[in-house]
Amino acid sequence: MYGRGTWYKPGFGASTAIKAIDASSPSLSVAVFAPGWTWETEPPSAIWNTWFNDDKKLWVGANSADTIPPNDDGSPYVPLCKYFKQIPPPNPSTLAFYTSFCPGSGLYWYVNGAQVLETKDGWTDLQKQTSLGDLLWPQPEMRWDGDDDDADVWPGLAMADKSWNGGNCLGLGFSVSVEKNSGRLPVQSLPVSLGQRYAVTVIFNTKNADGLVKLDLSPSVEPLSAPLTTVVTVTDTQSEDLPFGWRKLSMTFSVQDLVSQSQQSNNAEVLTSIGLNLSYSGLQVQSGYRNFSFFLGQMTVVPVLPAALDGSTVDSRILWADFSTTTTGTNNTLPTGVLTWDVTSFFVPPIVNTQDKTKPQWTLQDPAQWLPKFIYFNIYAQALSSKGTVKGERSFMGTTGLDGRAQRFFVDQAVWPDGILGASKARVYVQGVTDHGEVLTWDRCAQVDIKLQS
Repeated sequence: MYGRGTWYKPGFGASTAIKAIDASSPSLSVAVFAPGWTWETEPPSAIWNTWFNDDKKLWVGANSADTIPPNDDGSPYVPLCKYFKQIPPPNPSTLAFYTSFCPGSGLYWYVNGAQVLETKDGWTDLQKQTSLGDLLWPQPEMRWDGDDDDADVWPGLAMADKSWNGGNCLGLGFSVSVEKNSGRLPVQSLPVSLGQRYAVTVIFNTKNADGLVKLDLSPSVEPLSAPLTTVVTVTDTQSEDLPFGWRKLSMTFSVQDLVSQSQQSNNAEVLTSIGLNLSYSGLQVQSGYRNFSFFLGQMTVVPVLPAALDGSTVDSRILWADFSTTTTGTNNTLPTGVLTWDVTSFFVPPIVNTQDKTKPQWTLQDPAQWLPKFIYFNIYAQALSSKGTVKGERSFMGTTGLDGRAQRFFVDQAVWPDGILGASKARVYVQGVTDHGEVLTWDRCAQVDIKLQS
């Protein structure tokens, strides 16, 4: 990427070399050296959004508000992603789709909208990286109602504003002509099985939207590659207010081919676009345009329980937690060691009439695809007195992922929160986060008490 002694310019000029290799032979490979060029060339005082904006240009291109210098031959810059075939995530029937719109780096950490960590230099953990919405970058293919397309939409990471879970959320800004008041925003492509029911959940925030705006959002599913006879059936739409100005929308849907539905099987797939229908009112008009924004915090798509499990609920929890000490604490230090735990997920059958013998409480279908899986764990500590009573609030210690182990957390001097030193004991909590987007409530978490001094 630095292009020392090369015939092309460094940075964005690497596109010229890749273009020449790609055009000369489809059988040649390309190795990109120093892909962190965008970060390495930023001054120390640069904010994270500035870095991400340049990184986005390098890999996925510029939106309508950005500019990139043309190639050396005068041709437009071609982002690196254009040389790769776009492949959507797996079918949610096989692997639940979860995203918190996190690039695997940030300045803060949030749990259900609450900020639990603030750093000066930022953090990086690729285990936390999730999709940023493959239909949003670099420019969303927004479909406005009506014929006029005079509108701009630009996505960006809100690294210093807010988040629902993780380190960031996705900010979406709009500048729309006065003739517009509704449209559809595509977010993510996903293959789904014909006839299978799925649940899609979106968490968003309009608390600090620009202007006096009233936004009405709803999840939306449309086929991208399917016969004209394919239809999407939507049921069970729900809405729920969440803390810190966040809101959750959910619905179930299924895709069917009206012509061949009698012969459908779950092996037949179609590619869909998961997105949002949006309408708005009450916006201030500036120079003939309405400007507004909102934030996307989380999106999940999971298969709905089959008929044999209809009425059942799923319970995920931490079974137990244990701490193995490597060094004991003193008056001036805290103990170090390894925190371990185990987890479970199971079905809770509905309460049925005991005289009804026709509905079995089991299913012969593989239940693994409907049970949530844990994607990471949040670790907290709370000081205890010599009598075992709690002192103060739970304080965040960190998350799993950096060591590549799902159910293990190294406790050293650096992760203990302020206020623990001087206490007799500490109660350490393990809180799971599932790929269905759920943060376990405390009654389903596990804890272990640790003696702080020898």
